[in-house]
Amino acid sequence: MLFFSLTLGILSGGKFLYLIFMTLFILGIYSYYSLYRAKKNLFHFFWVSNKTLRVGDALKLGYKLNNTGLMPIAHAEIVCNISKRLGNMTFPVEHVFIKPLQMIGIRKEVICKRRGYYKVGELSIKIKDFLGIFESSIVFNKDIDLIVYPRIHEIDNMKLPAAEYFGSFRVPYNTHEDYTSIKNIREYAPGDNVKKVHWKLSAKQNNLYTKEYELSANTKVNIFVDAYEGSFANDPNGDVEELIAETAASVIKYCLKNNLNTSLSIAALDKIYVEGRNLNRLESFLGEIIGFSPRGKIPIDEFLITETRKLSYGSTLVILTTSLKEKVFEILISLKHRRFNPILVLINDDEGLLRQEKEREEYIKKQGIRTYRISLDSNIKKVLEVRSWSSEAKERVVYY
Repeated sequence: MLFFSLTLGILSGGKFLYLIFMTLFILGIYSYYSLYRAKKNLFHFFWVSNKTLRVGDALKLGYKLNNTGLMPIAHAEIVCNISKRLGNMTFPVEHVFIKPLQMIGIRKEVICKRRGYYKVGELSIKIKDFLGIFESSIVFNKDIDLIVYPRIHEIDNMKLPAAEYFGSFRVPYNTHEDYTSIKNIREYAPGDNVKKVHWKLSAKQNNLYTKEYELSANTKVNIFVDAYEGSFANDPNGDVEELIAETAASVIKYCLKNNLNTSLSIAALDKIYVEGRNLNRLESFLGEIIGFSPRGKIPIDEFLITETRKLSYGSTLVILTTSLKEKVFEILISLKHRRFNPILVLINDDEGLLRQEKEREEYIKKQGIRTYRISLDSNIKKVLEVRSWSSEAKERVVYY
């Protein structure tokens, strides 16, 4: 239009066409300058209600845009960028007119769907002049660090051998003598270990006496989480991954709450190992679970073979995996025969897989291996808790 009016003005020599040209030229300059000043005068403030949340919590966030200039911003298109993994939602685009020296505020709310570490505070703004000729984009990035912890289900009473024996239990082998627990004192017999002689009593009685100790084994709770990428091939949305994280966090809190010596091992790309004995260590466990991602290259069966070689007799093993494959099945039987206490937690939502594994699952239950199955619709608390001490005394073992 500008070029056309200039051409006609030159060819015809008419003043009116020159006037049109000058008017359009001035408007164009003003439009461009107003856009330039808008970028200089627009400031951004971003806030969140809380930087630490749990899955299921509502995150309230908001931003303010302040036009500090004397020129209005004719049209601003605002997009608030939030990770889809965090809230699985997209905010609608906001279209606003911002007056000179005006501040506008917009609030949003996101329900946290996935645990993880996130950065929020990015705002993309596209501004246009009042004629719609020019446009420019601005990206504001506040970089607020947000931590979303996995949901924890409060378990009141879970069937764990370690909890029943309060740290140790009796075994029939003297290689596991507990030197902090004396069972009996008797007269010394030839061949007895001199280190076991009760010297104070022997001096008083003028005869040698030796100490007999309780035979016990370590009952540390060792939690193993399957992080092999092949185990999650049928979990494109990450729902099973999230469920495993929730289950692991819930079991860990129960153990620490009861002051059980607990460890967490995850065969991720880099092996993860954490241990503790009380709730003061819960934060360290949760920190690793937040970043849990099933991208490991080692199948859970190979991981168990390697790690159980380091464990002492009588340990409780809580194994969280997605399926009861043949190799896992064989390892569980082997661990039981070696007098470990394996507990299997199967987490998936595949009915076809359930039918295929039913026979193996029934067999390991008969061998005394406690097994739980958790699906997306399960109540984790109800699945893992025993029903009551009275019913437990009657049934001895409770399966769900």
